[in-house]
Amino acid sequence: MVAPTTPFLSLRGHRHLRYRLLLAIVSRSGLEISGIRVSDADTTIGLCSAERNLIRLLTALVPDARFDILQDGTTVVLRWAPRGGKAPLVPGGTYIHVCPPDRSVAYYAECVLFLAGATSGTRGSPLRVEFVGPGSDNHGDSLTVDALAAVHVPLLKRMGVIALVNIVERAAVQDPVGGRVIVTIEPSNAPLRPIRLVDQSSVSAVRGIAYSAGLHADVATSAADAATALLRKYYTDTIVSVSAESQPSSSDPSPSSAGYALTLQATGPPHTTFSASCTFHPRSFPSPRPPPSANSTGVPSLEQIDCSHPPPENLGVRAARLLLQQISQRGCVDSAAREFVLTLMAVVAAQSTSASDVAARETEHAACVRLGALDPCVIGILRDLKAYLRVEFDVYSDIKTRTIVLTPQIS
Repeated sequence: MVAPTTPFLSLRGHRHLRYRLLLAIVSRSGLEISGIRVSDADTTIGLCSAERNLIRLLTALVPDARFDILQDGTTVVLRWAPRGGKAPLVPGGTYIHVCPPDRSVAYYAECVLFLAGATSGTRGSPLRVEFVGPGSDNHGDSLTVDALAAVHVPLLKRMGVIALVNIVERAAVQDPVGGRVIVTIEPSNAPLRPIRLVDQSSVSAVRGIAYSAGLHADVATSAADAATALLRKYYTDTIVSVSAESQPSSSDPSPSSAGYALTLQATGPPHTTFSASCTFHPRSFPSPRPPPSANSTGVPSLEQIDCSHPPPENLGVRAARLLLQQISQRGCVDSAAREFVLTLMAVVAAQSTSASDVAARETEHAACVRLGALDPCVIGILRDLKAYLRVEFDVYSDIKTRTIVLTPQIS
């Protein structure tokens, strides 16, 4: 755990809310975030259902954290209960968390992986979180569970944290039962190790999986074939497997529980990994259709959902193009994992405060990462890292490779 850097922080707006909550937890800082979606342009006022659900998860994982949601959800306050003894910030144990359908399970599972990494060395028992519920394990073009297993888990292993992301049962989009994803982190007696991700290399292999639920297996096969045909023009070592979870049933003709998706990963030695995913998602009818009926999950009824399936070949081509776009951005880290890696590197830097640690960081094994560019999300997280952990990043622009190398430094 990182020592407190500031007694209380006051921020405004919903941007980077998830990582701001996580940084406040690992630094054990008080936090107030106000003005959450108060503009007339916002379709939702205050916290959305996924953010409220995330706060419930953090409350369960971090017993000392006290979250207060004020003013109809437009303000969140984090306070801390007095601690007794040397209890770990995130104790081990087994948890079951029900996810709503409006975000991927990866939205929550990434937080578990981050907290487990940031508190490495303080937890004496394993941590196991089982995610269940109506949410799909992959959602739209957002971060997916497959990407967590392919990108985030190997990065944690390089930093000394053994984690496992197991998809027990995939959920179709809008499935009322949902799937099961289990995240397991082994106990560790050692703190996080600095990680060095600067050795850029060309992509040597592409792997992927196309899966469907409640549809014929030919749907996933068509998506896989379309992606493979496009990617093999650039990378001959391309293999996309197919998984058909269930076939359509004549007793349940409802299309609301059917869907398909495709996830791709491109790898290059020694540690370059990129990923891209696409998931079919039912579209709500536009106006002048009546708005969805109010219910506990916020899911539109079947009559208000357009469940027509676009050609699977289109989804395969889109996923392949997204992967090629990721590769063209260069660097050693997938864009979906940039905030994750930078934040853990800052935690390592903040934990290393002794003279020997400072000397170690100045050696050739010092932590640094090569990125393709500094986008607004990266710039925002760098500002938060300075505010929470007092860690700044030295930025070196490599003109030859058109990349940027970031190295954390204690300010």
